[in-house]
Amino acid sequence: MNCWKSINITRQYGIHRIILISFIIALLSFILFFLSFSLIFQGEAVSSHFFGWFCLAIASIFPLHKLFHALPLLATKKEMKFRWEIIGLIPLITLKIQKPFSKIQSYIVFLTPFVFITFIMILLATIFPNYYHYFSILAALNIGLCIPDLLYVKQIQAAPRSCQIEELNNDGYDILVISENEIAS
Repeated sequence: MNCWKSINITRQYGIHRIILISFIIALLSFILFFLSFSLIFQGEAVSSHFFGWFCLAIASIFPLHKLFHALPLLATKKEMKFRWEIIGLIPLITLKIQKPFSKIQSYIVFLTPFVFITFIMILLATIFPNYYHYFSILAALNIGLCIPDLLYVKQIQAAPRSCQIEELNNDGYDILVISENEIAS
């Protein structure tokens, strides 16, 4: 297999720009969610009970986001390595995929946290309307975390259909294509 393209969004966009875009998108998402829920639940009183649980949920959104990346890979039985570490009060998970995966699998892996965590937060906000402000913040935080994933999806979209995506050592991804010599043999 030959490397068609190497993707490293940190090198391409810069870490500060990615953080700024993530922050702006998260802020706009929060405004959208909060205003929508406040219009839908006009008669409901907003409660500040369970603030400790909310702080715990904020700290757990980071490892939860990473675990949702791992779920599709676990379903396809891909070999992975997990590493847990705690930075400050926030537990973080490092995930290393051992073998390349297809373009479709990469879409599923990158978009799973965006779709499922956001859906769960919206569902919880409708079930517990007194706490929609908490769930709006959590959904917006998750969307902000998904910005690098969406940038990777944008880059992978231009790749050939039959490519394989291989993770580098936290430096991005290589898009691999089968060379003509491999097809002939």
